[in-house]
Amino acid sequence: MPEAIQFHTLSKSDYKAARECPTKLYYREMKYPSTKDSNEYLRMLAEGGYMVETLAKLMHPGGITLDYRSNPAGNTQKTLEALQSENVTLFEATIMSGQKLARLDILKKNGNNFDLIEVKAKSIDSEEHFGRIAAGQGNEFRGTRKPYRILSGWQSYIEDVAFQAMLLRENFPEAKVTPFLCLVDKSKRINVDELPKYFTVERKPDVMGREQLHSVSFSGDIETLRNDGLLIVLDVSAEVEEVMETVRAQAAEFEASLTDGLKKIPGVPRCGCSDCEYRLMETVTPDGFTECWGEMASVRPSVLDLHKVGLVRGSNGSVADDLLRQGRASLFDIPAEALVKKDGTVGSMATRQRIQLAHTKSGTVWYAPDLHETMNRATYPLHFIDFEASRLAIPPHA
Repeated sequence: MPEAIQFHTLSKSDYKAARECPTKLYYREMKYPSTKDSNEYLRMLAEGGYMVETLAKLMHPGGITLDYRSNPAGNTQKTLEALQSENVTLFEATIMSGQKLARLDILKKNGNNFDLIEVKAKSIDSEEHFGRIAAGQGNEFRGTRKPYRILSGWQSYIEDVAFQAMLLRENFPEAKVTPFLCLVDKSKRINVDELPKYFTVERKPDVMGREQLHSVSFSGDIETLRNDGLLIVLDVSAEVEEVMETVRAQAAEFEASLTDGLKKIPGVPRCGCSDCEYRLMETVTPDGFTECWGEMASVRPSVLDLHKVGLVRGSNGSVADDLLRQGRASLFDIPAEALVKKDGTVGSMATRQRIQLAHTKSGTVWYAPDLHETMNRATYPLHFIDFEASRLAIPPHA
């Protein structure tokens, strides 16, 4: 008797990963090892995101939290039953269409109108946002020059909520679906000091023994936070419609790779692979990066090791991508004369890159000429503060 084909779903997280690189979808479904499996920094950022999500839900008293299990069809059925009510607010509603799956942070139903609210641990300046709208200059999701295209830094967030809106519309074609982003408003000052300490994050192991977030609770004064206006909900209907055609087409391609057996969408080696979470130690198997890159994956030093390699441009675009198309993946394949600015001069970035290239070739260590003098002027003890690693979405102080 033939082995049953496993049913795979395309979640919004799957969609996001596949948009970065379509091959990642296969690796995610096959549970290949990745750098995200035990990344404490990502865990800290995720917990900050759950704090924002908890606050957002507290702004909607009376909302119903739907429990979800590893049964997408059953979870969807619970959601559809809850939506039989004329007016209802749901947290963690599950929607499926075909093999596409999304869990919605906040869904408000009022008759035939649905407000879809996606909560993100990302900040925006509401004064700048509405100021640009009033001046007819787009908004903070868009560039400052006509035609005010969506900024790359916001593209994935807009596509995320568009993916959810698409599923809602496929389930309720007669309904009006209005998409929103709920964000942290950095133009506002809160009146609660040490706000993160009022959150309790509980984690429990999953079936694989990996710790997963189980629940987040808040013990502070929610009325004070409501009055502070720390979170802002912004209508992103125009932005969602702008990307919807792309989202539909991409989702269809990704969903097809999950239908009638899991199929890998081949990737193309490029300089963007330097940040791939499947680029691990060579002893780890299965090795997604090596499967994509083949023999080029073992070349040392790699072209991907060059500082800001993606910014090195030539007449054919990315110098690294051009080399990779030729099957050349060594750092030493990059010509020093390519490390210049657009005007042909050697700027600070190119200087840094040339130093790396030269000293890697010679196997020597480079020291800045003024390093010794600078260190001698320092007053001990020294305190090292990593600001990037303390980027909590929730402000720590009033």
